[in-house]
Amino acid sequence: MSLTTNGKEALWNHLLAALPHEEFERLQPNLQPVSLDLGKVIYESGEQMD
Repeated sequence: MSLTTNGKEALWNHLLAALPHEEFERLQPNLQPVSLDLGKVIYESGEQMD
């Protein structure tokens, strides 16, 4: 299954699919696919991000 963002595929990613075309194009060169386990916490509220 893939979602389309104004002609660009955002595989399985509803957030990327919801971006306006210009924003997606701006971010696309820096995007990397990652796989996460269901329920995996990637950031705890209040913690510092690196």
